[in-house]
Parts: sequence; structure tokens; C-alpha cells
Amino acid sequence: MGRVIYAERLDRDGDVVERVRIDHFPFHIGRAYTSDWIVDDPHVCPEHAVIEELPDGSLVLRDLASRNGVQSDGRRVTELALGVEAQVEIGRTRLRLRDREFRVPGAFRLRSRHRLVTWLFEHWTSPLVVSAAVIGFSLWIQWQNTWRETGWSEWLTGPLITLASLALWAGGWALATRFLRQRARFAAHMAVAGLLMLASRVSDELLQLARFLISSIGPVQWTALAITGLLTIALIYGHLRVATVGGVRTRLLAAGLCGGLFFGVQALQQSDSAPDWVSVLPYWSRLEPLPVAWLPAKSPDDFFARTQRLDAELEKLAAKK
Repeated sequence: MGRVIYAERLDRDGDVVERVRIDHFPFHIGRAYTSDWIVDDPHVCPEHAVIEELPDGSLVLRDLASRNGVQSDGRRVTELALGVEAQVEIGRTRLRLRDREFRVPGAFRLRSRHRLVTWLFEHWTSPLVVSAAVIGFSLWIQWQNTWRETGWSEWLTGPLITLASLALWAGGWALATRFLRQRARFAAHMAVAGLLMLASRVSDELLQLARFLISSIGPVQWTALAITGLLTIALIYGHLRVATVGGVRTRLLAAGLCGGLFFGVQALQQSDSAPDWVSVLPYWSRLEPLPVAWLPAKSPDDFFARTQRLDAELEKLAAKK
């Protein structure tokens, strides 16, 4: 058997899209059906390039007078000696050549969490379960905050608006995915959106309790902004993951930019809308029914001691006038 190498076609993120075994030379590359490797790229000529083996056993890639040529390290070349891991561009297609002896890394260990991810992104029941959890949690919060008799129409309005919002958001992503990947994957987008909405609702309730228990408003407000930014990053990354757009780094970059932009805009609004403590006394949370054991307790002696200190301070202020 003669020399064997492999040609890999890469996407814009450097991930392998296709591998081709090369075990004979010359090896022709182009769009023509007479080529050994047919590359579906309109910027590639029917007979674009050829890989040849020299008498000393080395390999060389030659440009066959193509219109767009062969690019290596940003330069157009007519002939290129192929090393162990050479990368070239023909038209808009990136190619990487590797020897048969190239060592690949070991396999990742299978973990149970992958089953959950597979169910979330692939199974048709995932959006039903997630949407039911969102609606159930929303109804529980509404019941907790209701202090008057409420009709059935008011109880149904919130869940219907929630479902409509999820469906519209997931539908937009599904339409984009259909355009990019010929497959809408509405159920997966619905599951991702619903899961992040549930996380947002839970975090909002926890922050409401924090606002009730913590007297310092600033740290709680900035924590809320940070959590919202992180949830935004997770939401965008999840949709890009479902749409199979880009690699991990590209998705993280796009999601991070969206989350950072959202955080920056909200931070500017919060800084500009700081309350005037002289004329306005804002209250940032609704009253929450808490167990008595959770509330900070003070003894009567502490209460009366603090009252005496306040009386003394008032007397000093009155004496200054």
C-alpha cells in the first residue's frame, strides 16, 4: 500500500465538516465530476488543484490555473509543499491535510447529564413538561400574591400570556433555524425558552425575599442585574446550540455580547434612575409571607435601648436649634 493521507474540510470555526481518504496520486480537487474530490463551492473551478507525489515521497499541491487560486497563510500560491498538517483555502473552502499517523485525543466519558440534554433538545415532550412547570410556578406565585377574590378569567390570563410569549419567541428562533438548517426545531427552542423563563421566575422570587430581608438595596439590585445577564447568556447560547450555529466559542462569544450589552443598558438605566432620598422613599419589594423563624428577632431590652439612643439624638438636635 502506498502513502495515505486525509483531507479535512473545515467550517469557519475550524471544526471538521468532511474527511476524505487520499490513497492515490495525482489526486484532483474541483467541482467537476471527473475530480477525485468534488467540492461544492461556487468559487472553486471545475479543475482547481491537484495533489502530486514527488519521486522523494513528498507531496505538493499545485494550482491548475484556477480563477481564485490557492491561498496559504493569506498568500496566493501556485505550488505548495505539504507538511504534516498543512492548511489551504481554495475558493471559500478551507482544507487541512493530515497524515494517517496523526494521533487523535481520547474519547470523552459518557455522563448521565447528556441524557437530560438530549431529552431537552430532541424529545417532543420536553416543551410540554417545561411549559407546565412554568405555568404551575406562575399560578403558585399568583396565588401567593392574591389578597382578594379572583375570577377564573384573571387566573387564566397570566398563563395564556406566558404561553403566547414563549410560542412567539420560540417561533422566531424556529423560523431562523428553518432558514439556516432546513429544520425548524420549534419544540427544542420552546423547551430552552421555557426553562430559562422558569429560572428567571425563580430567581426573581428569591430576589424579592432578599429585598425584604436585606436593608441595603444596592447589592441586591446589582445582583439582580448580574443574574439577568447570566440568564440572557444562557438563553442565547441555548438557542444557538439548538440551531447548531457556530462552534462553542462562537456561541459563547455571541451570547456573551448579548448578555453584556443587556447588562450595560440596564446598569445605565439603574444609575440614571437612582431615587432622590430627600424627597422620595422607595420600596423595592412587595411584602412576602415569611416564616417567623426567618425574621430577625430583637429582645425588648435591645428595643428600649435603641429607643433611648434615638431620644438622646433628638434632644441634641432640638438643643442645636
